[in-house]
Amino acid sequence: MISIAALHHVPRSLMGNVLRGVHDVLSPGGLFVATVWGCNETTLRRLRPIGDCEGYITWSYGINKSVARYYRLYREGELESEVLSAGFTVVKSGAIRIGGFINYYVVSRK
Repeated sequence: MISIAALHHVPRSLMGNVLRGVHDVLSPGGLFVATVWGCNETTLRRLRPIGDCEGYITWSYGINKSVARYYRLYREGELESEVLSAGFTVVKSGAIRIGGFINYYVVSRK
């Protein structure tokens, strides 16, 4: 199962349920690959905060108007910790830097 740039739209309070649900539907030995936006200065400048590394960013790509979308930005190690708590084993994890932005990724196994 692959989750590209989606989990950072899920509030922290719901993340455990989401990841346990993913774990439940995967076959034994199945892989879960995920990426999330990182919490760094570049991204924080775009964020209208409601908490630490959490808030709204205006988005208009592919639509005719701008909308404020919820983002929970990740710090290094958070994604790995969440998938481990849901019962996965981390196979590989790391960071991808594009300009001033950072994304974190995890490859995990049920």
